[in-house]
Amino acid sequence: MSRGLGRLEQFILQKVTEPGFRGEIPTAHVSAWNVMVDCFPQTAVPGMMSGRFVNEKAARKAAVRAMHSFVRKFPQYGLMGGKGRSKLYLYDRTDPISVRWAQLNSGRKKRGHGSFFSRAEAIRHLAEHPDELSTT
Repeated sequence: MSRGLGRLEQFILQKVTEPGFRGEIPTAHVSAWNVMVDCFPQTAVPGMMSGRFVNEKAARKAAVRAMHSFVRKFPQYGLMGGKGRSKLYLYDRTDPISVRWAQLNSGRKKRGHGSFFSRAEAIRHLAEHPDELSTT
């Protein structure tokens, strides 16, 4: 008795299907943090540039559940990371750029606050190391 995609799943579908910055082919670049930040309200905290989530633990859990549900409904996509303190990334299993992007970001060492590998870095890494592709 499904009622279709939920609010968070609709947001994930929109992020996955929207074209890139210069109109390039869509590449799945979605993390649980992106879903949480864009779908849940934040409250202003005096003295801080950004606010805090109203209920961060519940928002994070809802985002992760929505991503798992999305992958069950669309088996073309997969999840990588999410163990311990690492972020959970959604990627397209049929797109080598998306797979490489998820591999680089889920297995990265902390490079600095808020930094991650971009699509261009994933393309460059794929060109330099084409044989290291695995879709596990």
